[in-house]
Amino acid sequence: LQAGAPPPPLPPPIPSPSSTQPASYMSAAQQAAAPPEPKLFVGGLNLGITEQEIRTVFEPFGAVDNVIILASRGSSGQQCAFVVYRDMTAAQAALALSNVHKMSLTDPEPIVVRFADKGGVKRKRFE
Repeated sequence: LQAGAPPPPLPPPIPSPSSTQPASYMSAAQQAAAPPEPKLFVGGLNLGITEQEIRTVFEPFGAVDNVIILASRGSSGQQCAFVVYRDMTAAQAALALSNVHKMSLTDPEPIVVRFADKGGVKRKRFE
């Protein structure tokens, strides 16, 4: 640096992880530290389940922003879905359905409801 010369410009700041940063760009530690989303995984649904049938069961717990039904893989004869609530309180209340509620009287087993895995990192099947 020369006396009287302006200092060189600073490098751009390193972005910190935030809710606007896609989860795929966050480390596992950053994802674990991020606040949970009000997004539930729902398993054990019958093939052909409709969004309206899912909403009918989950909306009594709070406002549902989105229902995503995933295509069935394999030969289990079941489907799964994601239910996204507007707030965490509603999502937590809906966990009460897990291993208790059957979508129809003829279902052999109740549905499984848990918080969705974050950032594509899947937990073990029986965890």
